[in-house]
Amino acid sequence: MGERRWVAVHDGARPCVSGDVLERALAEVRGTGAAIAAVPVKDTIKVVGEERVISDTPDRATLWAAQTPQVFDYQILLDAHRAAGVEYTDDAAMVEAAGHRVTVFWGDYHNLKVTTPEDLDMVSLLLARPAVEYRVGNGADAHALAAGRALVLGGVTVPHPAGLAGHSDGDALSHAVIDALLGAAGCGDIGTHFPPEDPSLAGISSLLLLERTVGVLAEGGWCIANVDATMLAQRPRLSPHVPLMRRNIATALSVEQSQVSVKATTTDYLGFTGREEGIAAVAVALLYRP
Repeated sequence: MGERRWVAVHDGARPCVSGDVLERALAEVRGTGAAIAAVPVKDTIKVVGEERVISDTPDRATLWAAQTPQVFDYQILLDAHRAAGVEYTDDAAMVEAAGHRVTVFWGDYHNLKVTTPEDLDMVSLLLARPAVEYRVGNGADAHALAAGRALVLGGVTVPHPAGLAGHSDGDALSHAVIDALLGAAGCGDIGTHFPPEDPSLAGISSLLLLERTVGVLAEGGWCIANVDATMLAQRPRLSPHVPLMRRNIATALSVEQSQVSVKATTTDYLGFTGREEGIAAVAVALLYRP
C-alpha cells in the first residue's frame, strides 16, 4: 500500500487561521481519515420557520460551528466528490453523505469567516494586533545554614549568626528567580549556565547572575512581565528586608519594581526550614515575546 495522502480544504474568507489549528488538523485526520475544525457555539440557536416563528431550540451543548480547514484522506474526498449528486455547503457534508465518519477538532474563535462588512472590521482588528507569545516558569532553591557565612537574600545582607552555604553567595531567593526565568524561556536551569564547578563564580553576587540571566533571555527575544517569589525561613524575620530585596532584583532584571513581588513566610517549625537548618525559596516568572 502506498503512502496515504491528505487534502486540507480551507476557505479563503478565513484569513486568521493559525499554525496551531493546522497542526491539530493533521494530528486528528491521521487517526480518523476525515476531520474538520469547529468550535462550540456560544449563543442559543433557534430554528425559525415561516413568518419568523421559532419552531425549535436545539440543545446548545451538541452544537458546534464548522470552520476550515477540513482535512481528508485523499481517496475519501475524491470518492465523495465523484458520488455527489447535489450541492453541499462544505466538504464535510459531502463526505458525511457518502457514508464516512467525520470528526471535529478544536478550531479557533479567531478563525472568523468574512461574510459581512462587520466581519471585515473584526478580522482587520485581529490581523492588526501584535502576536505576543507568553511563557510561565517556576523555580525553587534551598541552601543549608552554615556558621561563618553572611546571610544574603535578594542581594540584601540580613543580620543573622549563620548564612547560606553555596558556591556563590548562596542567595536562594535570587537562584529561585533565575530558575523560574530560565525555565519559562526553555533555557535549562541555573546549573547549566552557572555551574558550581566554575571557579570564576566562587562567592559571586547572585545579583550579577540575575543580570547575566537577562542576557540569556534577550538572546531568545524574551521580555520579563513579572516575577513572584516567596522565601521560607523560620528565622530570621525577613519581611523588613523585602522592599530592598524587591528593589535589588528589579534593578538586576532591568524592570520596574512593581513587576517584582517578594514575600516571606515561616513553616511553623516544620521541616528543615522550621528546624532552622536552612532557607528555601520558590518563584514564578511570566515572560513574553512580541
